[in-house]
Amino acid sequence: MKQNGVSDIGDKLYNIFESVILEEHPQVRAIKEEFIRSGALSAMMTGSGPTVFALARDASSAQHLRERVSHLADFCTITRTSNFSIARM
Repeated sequence: MKQNGVSDIGDKLYNIFESVILEEHPQVRAIKEEFIRSGALSAMMTGSGPTVFALARDASSAQHLRERVSHLADFCTITRTSNFSIARM
C-alpha cells in the first residue's frame, strides 16, 4: 500500500456478505452507493453489516463524504489511519 497509496486499495477490498445484505437492507446499499457517487475512493460494508465505511483521499474529502451521507445514517464519523501498531514483529 505504501508504494501505490490509498487510491489503489479500493480495488482489493471485498466482502462476500455484501451480495446478500445489500439486497435485503436497502439503507445499507443507499449509504454505500452515496459514498461512491460522492467521490469516495472505495466504500464497503464491514463484516456482516450494517456498518459501512468509505476511504477518502484527505480530511476535506472525508468531511464532504460525511455531509453527503449524514441524512442516510444514524451515526457518521471521520477517523484516520495511524502509524502505531500493537503488534511486535
